[in-house]
Amino acid sequence: MTVYFFNLLSIPIYALLLYFVGIDNRKKGKILCSLVGLQLFLTAALRATTVGGDLENYIPLYSRLGKEDWGEIFVGRIEPGYLFLNKILTLFSTDERLLLVVIGGIVVVGFCTFIYKNSRIPWLSLFLFVALGLYTTSLSMLRQSVAIVFTLMSIRYVERRSFWKFSILVSIAMLFHYTAITFFILYPLAKFKPTWRYFFFMLGGGFLFSLFLGKTLLINLIERYHSLYEDAITGGTGYNMLLLLIAVTAFGLFAGGRQEYDRFRNVLTHMMILACCFQCMALYFGLMARIVLYFSASQLVFLPNAISYMGMKDLKFLAVSSVFILAFSYFVIFILGGDSCGILPYRFMWE
Repeated sequence: MTVYFFNLLSIPIYALLLYFVGIDNRKKGKILCSLVGLQLFLTAALRATTVGGDLENYIPLYSRLGKEDWGEIFVGRIEPGYLFLNKILTLFSTDERLLLVVIGGIVVVGFCTFIYKNSRIPWLSLFLFVALGLYTTSLSMLRQSVAIVFTLMSIRYVERRSFWKFSILVSIAMLFHYTAITFFILYPLAKFKPTWRYFFFMLGGGFLFSLFLGKTLLINLIERYHSLYEDAITGGTGYNMLLLLIAVTAFGLFAGGRQEYDRFRNVLTHMMILACCFQCMALYFGLMARIVLYFSASQLVFLPNAISYMGMKDLKFLAVSSVFILAFSYFVIFILGGDSCGILPYRFMWE
């Protein structure tokens, strides 16, 4: 547990030290993302294979793929992109350490690049990356974490209205986790300007759909097309997450309401609204929480940027302090306290 606290609390310390360095903010952000990224990468790459609940499935799979011919590997229910990546890696080494190094590198570089290019308060975005559990989730959910990286890369092409480039990246994400197909819904919706009325309409619609039609529709689709998840048709809990997502979305709409129209902020806002809608469905069907991850990842940039739009320095400091305390509390109570990803206790590979 000490490793996770060290990673989390070192982020504001690095930011504070860089504050006194006489270079421009862009360079400070680059240095900060590089330092934190290296630290998080080493944590992922040097961990024991017991750190991450799903590794008990991924490690044997990697070992098996190293022994099979190319014609045998694309059999089963695992996405072909992930199988292909594993097979390529086994040509270099059958030691599972290479898998953890490569996946850890893809995830950390992907998220840190997204934060560096888009966040107006990089240290807070990095802090949220760890505190809200997206980093610790990547230690277990390898396939989906890679898929999320590709969907984050596609956001710029939603902003630029380049459908084919957007489609290519989302399709690549689907090669690692089929649930990434839901990200296609973002493209047509992003044409609209999100308002309070739009937010309440989408939220109400998502809740009513989930309550009256959602579970029945999902059962039929899953039983017909993807029996792998039949046993997962169970109710979720997720009320705390729903309240969190609604609060973040509402704050962003309030803080950015007087700003000039910005396409990128528009896309992030839509992602947060969709995260709220899918979380409504997750209340009745727990597996939908996986889909929420694609859209809720936007809050890493959405929330810090919303705070940066606040004019008064005292008010901005209060908002940053509040987010820091609440995020830290969330990390302690829900991420480490619940240990849903099987990341505790942390052990290095040599222990």
